[in-house]
Amino acid sequence: MRAKYKLVRITKRGEERWLVWLWWKGKKEQRTWYDYGTPIASEFYANRLAERINGDIEEHEKNFDPRRWFTQSLFFGKYAQEWLKKHLKDYAPSVRNDVQRVVNMAIDSPLAKYDLREIRAGHIRDIYDSLPEHLKPKTKQNMMGQIRTIFSDAYEREEIPKVPPFPKISVPEPETRYTTPDWVERIILAIDKRQRPIYVLMWTCKGK
Repeated sequence: MRAKYKLVRITKRGEERWLVWLWWKGKKEQRTWYDYGTPIASEFYANRLAERINGDIEEHEKNFDPRRWFTQSLFFGKYAQEWLKKHLKDYAPSVRNDVQRVVNMAIDSPLAKYDLREIRAGHIRDIYDSLPEHLKPKTKQNMMGQIRTIFSDAYEREEIPKVPPFPKISVPEPETRYTTPDWVERIILAIDKRQRPIYVLMWTCKGK
């Protein structure tokens, strides 16, 4: 059965160089890379990439967005670097170092070589699993939340179709420690007599 929409073709461009291209709405889209920093070096990889793109075309038909496949500027590593330069100043000085540390960690991870539009839940899970075991759940939650912010911003700019699922991190409730009645009495007696009644009232109300 003949395809309803034009599909991707491949062309050899010399020794170990292949081009994947497509005419879409009067414009020729072309791609010479397989993944981050890696050219299409064989017919096998050219066909593999073409099959993936053609599958996307057949699935979405007229809603197919060629930018997902033919815009090279959305590799996560480069995108995150530009995001950091642009948004680091939006954070309070007290947390900028933490934000920079988390984003740089993601930039140095295997996630950097993937196109932002091709990152799936499995890739995100790999990042989470690579976090040091000694980190507390709350710290891990904050770190993954920071990475998710980059994807959320890209989604709001309509640069990716959706934000990939992030793992749900269970954070235990903090332990609540109560002051014994003996210590409450000692604290109250140490307070100035003129201010003591208000504190007695506060503790009384809290105990009800």
